[in-house]
Amino acid sequence: AIERLCLHHLHMYSDPKVLVLVINANPRDEHFFLTKLRLMNPQCPPKVLTSDVSIKQREAIYLEGGVQFITSRLLMVDLLTDKVPVKNVSGIVVLRAHELLRSYQESFILRLYREKKSDGFVKAFTDNPTAITNAGIGQLQRLFDKMYVKNVRLLPRFDTSVKESFDKNPPNVVFLEVDLPSNVRRIRMALMEIIRTCVRELKSSVQNLEI
Repeated sequence: AIERLCLHHLHMYSDPKVLVLVINANPRDEHFFLTKLRLMNPQCPPKVLTSDVSIKQREAIYLEGGVQFITSRLLMVDLLTDKVPVKNVSGIVVLRAHELLRSYQESFILRLYREKKSDGFVKAFTDNPTAITNAGIGQLQRLFDKMYVKNVRLLPRFDTSVKESFDKNPPNVVFLEVDLPSNVRRIRMALMEIIRTCVRELKSSVQNLEI
């Protein structure tokens, strides 16, 4: 799942020597990644910056490095007021990237970041390709432009690496059959006979009808 892919990247950046900001995460995302990352690297746990954290506290937390989840509104304000030590920001991770097609805050944040640090990375993840391509492939280019990225990697189910991953962990399918009571079986048979009769009458009264 995409959560494991994102978790792998965030784990790599769980280091006080780097600062990676995560935007567009919902409460469920934050809970999942915080729980996992704290177990994987307790020496450099991720942090969450919300409106409850004062400006002075945020400035100090930025300097601590590691992975930091922050709301788009706060990050935009901190970038505009130079509260973020942009030179220390290795990159920005965007979750649910398809949502940027309907949002402007995140795109503006990435633009500010690119203007202040052109060599920083931007990594965006989504598992909802339909939301990007339902209005045509041009939507993908539009999303590129809004995220200021040049490369994209698509991983369909038939991709070799994806297929190998699925093969290593095949689904465990359990078939359950419940025997119908005799009364229910009789009702089912009666309904099936009624349907067959209706279909025969339709075919006999309507020419070129294919059922």
